[in-house]
Amino acid sequence: MKVAFVFPGQGSQYVGMGEDLWEKSSEVKDIFALASEICEIDMVKLCFEGPMETLTETINLQPALATVEISIFSCLSRQKILPHTVAGHSLGEYPALFAAGVLSLENTLKVVRRRAQLMQEAAEKHPGTMLAIVKLDIDKVKEILADYKGAELANYNSPQQIVISGSPQTLKDISERVKDAGGRGIPLKVKGAWHSSFVKDAQVMFKAFLDDIPFNPPQIEIFFNTTAQAENSPEKIREMMWKQLCSPVLWCEEVKNMYQAGVDVFLEVGPKKVLTGLIQKTLPQDYNYKIFAVETMKEIKDLKDI
Repeated sequence: MKVAFVFPGQGSQYVGMGEDLWEKSSEVKDIFALASEICEIDMVKLCFEGPMETLTETINLQPALATVEISIFSCLSRQKILPHTVAGHSLGEYPALFAAGVLSLENTLKVVRRRAQLMQEAAEKHPGTMLAIVKLDIDKVKEILADYKGAELANYNSPQQIVISGSPQTLKDISERVKDAGGRGIPLKVKGAWHSSFVKDAQVMFKAFLDDIPFNPPQIEIFFNTTAQAENSPEKIREMMWKQLCSPVLWCEEVKNMYQAGVDVFLEVGPKKVLTGLIQKTLPQDYNYKIFAVETMKEIKDLKDI
């Protein structure tokens, strides 16, 4: 059995996330307290009371999700439930880096906070949005994208779910083309055109920031969004983390590569079950694997059987 922990990104949040663990674990209370101090946010109030509009501000959301996912991971570790492999979707790569021992807890929170600040600033300077495309494959989406300037591939989530970033008008035009081709375009409620050149300003400054952050060799296997492959070199990992801001998330390929590397148990560590659905759509039904999702203490304790 080879277990992969997978950590979700933006879009999994809800008001109340992490509260069950916070109430039942002093370790989680300590993580929330440290996150509040480093990120200069009242993390308890933000996660448990919201409101949703405040929680979904990029500057708040990224540190909040990272805090909750690290808390869940810590509770799993306390129960001696540990991964052989880790991966994360976009922001989720940071809890994965912590889980693999690449970043300390303090540095994970510092990096996530700076990333959120820079992304929010870039999005305000270069407004854009995102469009999810379903019922078309990647080749057809790329064919349509080739006819437009101002739109880029952002997330390759599953064989039938692809997300693009761009200007609102361009994405509106592309949505019509997608409809004509037999697909469907779903506008996403996001604060920016993530994983595209729209946030290039953030990438430049984030690279400089990461140069001063110590990256350690991973203690376990870790896969990355920009290549869909595993990587061991701290310097290459550092490079991938700043490149990730403007590069597509190759989640579909990453999941396939994890399965090919022997992963047969996927455990989603985070709020909701977004990645669970994407993995189930990516790996055929006849593949021999198990998948679980946890975010409460009961769910963690019920996992003893895996």
